[in-house]
Amino acid sequence: LKETLRLNGVDTDLGFLFAVYETPQTKVQYIYYRGDALLRGKGAYVAVEFDAIDWDKLPDEATRIMLRRYMRERQEGRFKIYSGDSERGEVRTVT
Repeated sequence: LKETLRLNGVDTDLGFLFAVYETPQTKVQYIYYRGDALLRGKGAYVAVEFDAIDWDKLPDEATRIMLRRYMRERQEGRFKIYSGDSERGEVRTVT
């Protein structure tokens, strides 16, 4: 993952796991990490401020939910981990 990001112009310091889930219909798995990124030049990415996110352009409701939770938890300074599928699962506090 880190090498693929680097090749696309993103240097990363991946931190702790934030969410992991699968979409039952497609069996596609999603893994979200918290971390830092340094964007170098032009790559295959789009970076926007939180308040400029076009929610309708995100691929699905599960992505919107994860990103909104990240924004809320970032403001609170306390992160949790989600595991389950794209429709239901558990959010647990990191201790």
